[in-house]
Amino acid sequence: MVPEIKDFLYEERLKEKELPILQDRRERGDLIMMYKIDRQDLVSLMEDGDRRT
Repeated sequence: MVPEIKDFLYEERLKEKELPILQDRRERGDLIMMYKIDRQDLVSLMEDGDRRT
């Protein structure tokens, strides 16, 4: 941990280091994963009845 910001709240530490919040990182990861999925794979998942995302 960085000693100068050890007493900051989580959100304050992120802001200080200009880092995205966890929700933003998760959404970015989801977008990257969707980009990687080939359209044919997506269609086959839907046809198989697998509705999980």
